[in-house]
Order: sequence, then structure tokens, then C-alpha cells
Amino acid sequence: MAIEVRLADNEKAERCQLVTLVDVNQSDDGNYEWEAIGHGIEDSDLDMSVTSSTTTDILGRKETDISSVDKTQTFDDMKVRGGLKLFKILADIDFNDDYQRYSQFTIMIVFAHLSTGNDEQYPAKVYKNCTIAHTRQGGSTQLEYDIEISLSNEVTIGYVTNPSSPIFVATTEV
Repeated sequence: MAIEVRLADNEKAERCQLVTLVDVNQSDDGNYEWEAIGHGIEDSDLDMSVTSSTTTDILGRKETDISSVDKTQTFDDMKVRGGLKLFKILADIDFNDDYQRYSQFTIMIVFAHLSTGNDEQYPAKVYKNCTIAHTRQGGSTQLEYDIEISLSNEVTIGYVTNPSSPIFVATTEV
């Protein structure tokens, strides 16, 4: 899929143009129910950890081989809010010590600052069998949850036509 930047010269992309969503339906039937993650969060980065090795050949040239790229995203200080299905799922996992369910999530990342070349399509990736680990709960005046999402390498590339209520259309499996 060819990608274009959906911004004018010197226009800065807004943080809200990188959207992380979780399938709160949690079934394998393809009927996704996407819930955006980040309500009340001021900062969250999609971190990429590259595992590489560098060698120098007999002519003195360096070559680098990349063996993997691990992608994680942390959401700190998420306020526990009624009506959010992800909190209900995580509370059920935690209360019942059913931690193997942490690695059974489907995540979608929508890149609303990019384009497929069609102005009505926003590039997106769906990752299956991702881990959402609940890393902390507490807070001072309001109950907060911290979570870390580890994306899998089971990824399908596609697009959505509306980042606010996305319906994913697959174009390529990686």
C-alpha cells in the first residue's frame, strides 16, 4: 500500500491523529467492536525497540542487520471510568487471576495523518494476539490504571474511512 502524508507543507500533525483502539468484543468471528484508548491521557507513545547487530567486513564497511522490532505503547494514569468496556475486561482478568487472557487482545492503530492516496481512506493496521498488561492501579484522588500494550507480529494492513467509528478493510497480511 502506497502511503502519503495528509498534511500541508509545515503543517504539524495533531497527537489525536494516531489512534489506538482495542476490540472489546474479543471474539474471533470478525465482528469487531472498537473502543479507543486514551480518554483523559495526556501523553502516550508508540515505542519501537529495534534488535540489531552490526558487523564490519574486511573492507571496513559496516553493515547492520535488524532481527526484530518490538512495538509497545504505555498508557499511564488512565482514570477508571464507568462505561468503558476495556476496564470491565481488565477488572475481570485481574479479579479472577486469569492472566493468560492478557495476551488475547486485538488492537488497531489508525494513522489519520497519513493517506492511502484516496482522501477518504486512513491507513490502519490490525494486530491479533496482543498483550495488554495491567501494570499498576492506585492514584491519589481518583482510581487510575496503567496499562502497557505489546503488539504482536500478526498484523493485517488496511484502512478505515472514519477514524472516529472505524470499520477496518483489509488489504494485505504481513
